[in-house]
Amino acid sequence: PLMVQTPPTINEPEQWDVLAQFEPNDLVSFTKAATAISGNELVTLRASEGIGGSKILEFIFGAKMEFSNKVEFIVEANHNISEGPKIPFNSEMLKEIIHNNKGADSARILFSQEGLLKLEFEFEEVKMKTSYYAVRKADY
Repeated sequence: PLMVQTPPTINEPEQWDVLAQFEPNDLVSFTKAATAISGNELVTLRASEGIGGSKILEFIFGAKMEFSNKVEFIVEANHNISEGPKIPFNSEMLKEIIHNNKGADSARILFSQEGLLKLEFEFEEVKMKTSYYAVRKADY
């Protein structure tokens, strides 16, 4: 017991800025988008409005520079903000989390503009739920 470290506490926001529900085929599509650019370690998330005023969450894979190779993955989302800034995360980490949970029956992403991301997966057959937290990249 002395060798096992106490896990850190996470201060979740009372209300998340963005909630996006992933369908099972979205998990596979996300993994394909994340691997489209070789050597990429950056994905930026931004809540915005799509065509027709629908609310979306954008995942933009690619370098920091505005005019570089990029791949966008978009999912419908509920959010209480009009359009937020781009928040950077480690794309390799998110890709691994989503790829390893691609068999989930339901998945959702909760996103805070302050730089906290929560991924929740539910597996109905085995009655299991998993949750992952990711913190924004500091060097952007």
